[in-house]
Amino acid sequence: MGGSSSINSMSYIRGNRADYDGWAALGNPGWSYEEVLPFFKKSERNLDYGGMDRTYHGADGELSISRYPYIDDPAIMLTEAFNEGGLPLVDYNGAQQVGTNQAQSTVENGMRVSTNNAFIQPIRYRRKNLTVKPNSEVIKILIDEDKNAYGVQFIRNGKIYKAHARKEVIISAGSLNSPKLLMLSGIGPSDHLHNLHIDLVQDLAVGENLHDHPTFNGYVIALSNRTATLASQRQILGTVQAFKYDEIKNGPLSANGPVNSISFLKSEPHLKEPDVKFQMDITIWEEFVKEPTIADSIPILPNAFYNGIIPRTENLVPKSRGKLLLNSSNPYGNPRVHANYFGDLEDLLPLVRGARFLLSLENTHAFRSRGAYFVRQSLDACKHLKWGSDDYTICVAQSYTSSTYHPVGTCKMGPETDRKAVVDPRLRVYGINGLRVIDASIMPIIPRGNTNAPTIMIAEKGAAFVLEDWHRSFL
Repeated sequence: MGGSSSINSMSYIRGNRADYDGWAALGNPGWSYEEVLPFFKKSERNLDYGGMDRTYHGADGELSISRYPYIDDPAIMLTEAFNEGGLPLVDYNGAQQVGTNQAQSTVENGMRVSTNNAFIQPIRYRRKNLTVKPNSEVIKILIDEDKNAYGVQFIRNGKIYKAHARKEVIISAGSLNSPKLLMLSGIGPSDHLHNLHIDLVQDLAVGENLHDHPTFNGYVIALSNRTATLASQRQILGTVQAFKYDEIKNGPLSANGPVNSISFLKSEPHLKEPDVKFQMDITIWEEFVKEPTIADSIPILPNAFYNGIIPRTENLVPKSRGKLLLNSSNPYGNPRVHANYFGDLEDLLPLVRGARFLLSLENTHAFRSRGAYFVRQSLDACKHLKWGSDDYTICVAQSYTSSTYHPVGTCKMGPETDRKAVVDPRLRVYGINGLRVIDASIMPIIPRGNTNAPTIMIAEKGAAFVLEDWHRSFL
């Protein structure tokens, strides 16, 4: 329950004003920044509201947003270093995004707040019009010969069931499973569905426009013994007991280590908006340099315990587009994901420029005073190149590419004239009556930031469309 919000980094980042104005400019009325801001604020219950600009933040929503009650020294070091490097301290969900600060997160009292915690659990057993069926998977949308969606077919505990809709069907399965479900139901590219012997219901560019914020495992920061927080499992258990985490919700386990430090950069002076984001992961740096391709799985410890930091340089404005296809007509198989990172080689440029800025931080007082440094050990695939050079950055970006887990766009929102559009600006699937998609897959262009907050905004706005349309139908 809660989807990706139950496993993500908890960073609450909306993106940039220009992102949503760009959506509107593509022919999506109602999606400009000024029009979506009320829906961001609607769900927000900012626990730091007293120190925030109320133009941009809400206090009465269901979703708790706050800074962590505990911030360790490496996270502070990073923010200080980015600030020394020229990035101002900002509220990146406010008037200006370029800058640095400690994270605003979906956290309350040092604990994760998922969409399940925030929106479902408080009403799950009180609302008569809400039924939750755990351990269920929808495998087909039911559509009649007049192209009316009238329900879904789903499997639960090995048995197949049908659920019928009186008004409409809403798909919110995410950027990978929503297009998969549409294609299994006959909505998608005609050639692809024909090859899989799936009867075509509506020819649409489902699965196209897949994109993400590409990044890479290439550089690692080593921390001195006096700054590192790495501990044995026995020591960690002692820490938990000492801080009585279950009782006071504070201490190292109530934070997120260096992930807490987030920065946005314009990598060229002429840019109007940021094109690079820096977000951190923890690691054991001695293990990272041996095998960076498994860097994400190295720390089997909480994020509070580490001796190395992987600084993620993310391209916020990727031009490359991939696609998602079905493996077969079998609903239980995983889809084929063609990410196509760096299909457009210009997507490497923000990463190169961002890495230059990143490496310069080693000269800051924040790093030097704590004995932090970049480990100058070339990774295997790029040993023939000078460590830290632009060519080295390009090599590691292409050889050790990583995802930020922000896939979007596979059920693209757009006007009827857009041949890649799957849903209209009110999120209704073209050519099918009574069917909407409301999730990250509708994003025409990825926002400059993490996708959790924008997806929640889309849900708020989509719910408003549903209420408006059905209220209008009774007038």
